[in-house]
Amino acid sequence: MNGYAIILVLSNLHPATGGGVSMEFVISFIVAVAAGVACHYIIKWLDSDRKGNK
Repeated sequence: MNGYAIILVLSNLHPATGGGVSMEFVISFIVAVAAGVACHYIIKWLDSDRKGNK
């Protein structure tokens, strides 16, 4: 009886969402890359303002 309880706890409760982990990784990666690109352009914009004021 004890072995069945462990299998029940470890089983996937929502089998239709089995691929959600890999999709979550892809979305997190895309968001991180987009944030890095946005940060790069903000830094370039701020640096150009400083050079223009000198």
